[in-house]
Amino acid sequence: DIFYIQSIAERKKRWMMSRTYTVTLGSFKSRALVYRALRKAECWVHVRAEDMLQRAVRTMSPKKVQVRLVVLSVAELGFAEASYQEVCARAHQLGYAFCSAEVGFLLRLRYLDQKGSESLYIAMEPMLNPADPFIFVLTKGFGGLLLYSEWAHPHSLFCAKDQFVFVQS
Repeated sequence: DIFYIQSIAERKKRWMMSRTYTVTLGSFKSRALVYRALRKAECWVHVRAEDMLQRAVRTMSPKKVQVRLVVLSVAELGFAEASYQEVCARAHQLGYAFCSAEVGFLLRLRYLDQKGSESLYIAMEPMLNPADPFIFVLTKGFGGLLLYSEWAHPHSLFCAKDQFVFVQS
């Protein structure tokens, strides 16, 4: 079932009841501490996500800043299916913002009770290169928690149940 609510105010009111998380940017001072925390939490990092993680660690916030995150499905954004660009454009239109790449590993470390069939796509500026744009995904695999990557090409389609994480302003 896909619901459609006309007014932006009604959508935002409904989303306030959605899942939210708070993470603190700048929580780690070094790459080694990030990797140690991931190992301790028994979180696997996919090969391509590893390349992204190395870049994200280089651009970590120098100061501690709390950000509030909201999880929104493609259906909650009013689509039966949508491209990554459409999902992000609708969320931005409604006042939500991209996550920094740092949110990918911070939320992976925070969200340790993830359900087996669930994946959370981190809405962020795609990484690696323009021809092969990727975003972080929190999922389960290899017998445990996984920091994964997903292709975010403009033509990639996501279905109604797919869930994205945005910064709530």
